[in-house]
Amino acid sequence: MDSIDAINKFFQGTESNKDKLIGAIIINENKLKKYIQKNKKIIADHNNKEKRVHLLEQENRFLKQRLAEYEELFFQWIDASSHEDVPLINVITTGKSRNKIVQHLFDTMFSENPVKGYEKFEEFRKNKKNVTSVVPFRDNKENTLIDDLDL
Repeated sequence: MDSIDAINKFFQGTESNKDKLIGAIIINENKLKKYIQKNKKIIADHNNKEKRVHLLEQENRFLKQRLAEYEELFFQWIDASSHEDVPLINVITTGKSRNKIVQHLFDTMFSENPVKGYEKFEEFRKNKKNVTSVVPFRDNKENTLIDDLDL
């Protein structure tokens, strides 16, 4: 039974009061319908935002884990490269004296493929075994040992 039928059936006052009551109830019902629609939209938006937050939290956890792995790997390389008995280029050296291989490592270590820098290290290490101790003498006095060894 809708509101107007209920008023017509049970209202015992004057006809003008009955019409005013019906008008007020119709306005309230229309407002209620709008609030119900608005509430449904807000709930849907809230659910979408909760899903988005959940996805961002997962991504954040993944990126934090990745960062921790990068930091661990980076500091292991720095530590290993500072020992003389380890056949790595000293990663701690900075400025103009930094080796090209090390600079490539720094340029790529936090990229999408951080292994590229380490692959270059491995390639350098393998090539270093093939280099003889004797460096050919050249008339060009601007070459350095680093240039001669292709570093």
